[in-house]
Amino acid sequence: NSAFTERDKTAISTTTVLNNVTGDYDSSTSDGTGTTTYDKIYFKSYYEMNSGLFSTGTTNQDDARRLCSPTDFALSNYAYMNTYSYRTRSIQYWTRSAGSSASYACSVEIYGRVNYDTYVSNAYYGVRPALHLAL
Repeated sequence: NSAFTERDKTAISTTTVLNNVTGDYDSSTSDGTGTTTYDKIYFKSYYEMNSGLFSTGTTNQDDARRLCSPTDFALSNYAYMNTYSYRTRSIQYWTRSAGSSASYACSVEIYGRVNYDTYVSNAYYGVRPALHLAL
């Protein structure tokens, strides 16, 4: 409620979000174990991070599209920022997809690659919320 004005909130559309809990996290449809939700703000899935806007060129171009620069708020809350490569100011962030077992979740790494085996205890990962605007 504090991140958006009342006017901004009216422009944010509700999105149907298909959620996979286990199994085929690389699928565009629910695997039957997750609940379909209707959200204003959500995280992209493993599948979504490997398709559409994020998968239209070469591997290097796709990885670059997934990079995410941290906000001051994220950094003040211990998000780890990559500062040692040519792709500076990128952070690792979570997707909404489950990983290969209960101890893992899918994430986007500091170089933009999507990973399905990230330990869920990694507290320094950030988030990259998604939303749809009704313009």
